[in-house]
Amino acid sequence: MRAAPATLAVVGVVVALSLLAFGGLFREHSSVPKNPTVTENGVVVFVGSESGFAGETLAILKSRFSGPTVEVTELANLSAAATRVNGSSVVVFNSDWLTGKVGAVALTDFFKTILPSQVKIVALGGPTSLLFDALKQARDGIVAEGRNPAYDNPPLAGYKLKQATGWDGTAYYGDSILVGVEPDANSAADSISNWA
Repeated sequence: MRAAPATLAVVGVVVALSLLAFGGLFREHSSVPKNPTVTENGVVVFVGSESGFAGETLAILKSRFSGPTVEVTELANLSAAATRVNGSSVVVFNSDWLTGKVGAVALTDFFKTILPSQVKIVALGGPTSLLFDALKQARDGIVAEGRNPAYDNPPLAGYKLKQATGWDGTAYYGDSILVGVEPDANSAADSISNWA
């Protein structure tokens, strides 16, 4: 028997909330607008093959971000792509591309360069848990030791370093994590676009 899309969405929300509640991952609260908006001057950096779920979601994201799309297929080209990224960009990985590359110096350097810009970084389809494994190489303490928010490889996993201000006015960085079991590419693109 096949589950309806609404049932899958509910299951996705329950899984995400369970991860947040039991994993101590929720570090900020924000409301998500119902209608996605176009992000001004947002460059979309796409890493990997434009196939499957990742390619379908990319096609929708291209229409929502007003900047150009930079496509990367080789590790060596990541450093050039990093120069195009700013806080209104989104970096999208076809998670299959990450296989065998976690710990590669070029990937670690790429993350070290782009994380301070507070860019949205997402992995779609396949082994999405590899995104957090790779990010740990670039930033200590990104998640608790032995924990990976995408341990069960949901179709959508994302990370964003986010600056906040403490009660005493001191600026600090916190982790914003996006994990979702999205029923289709439109829903995934909505989640990425509306993620603040």
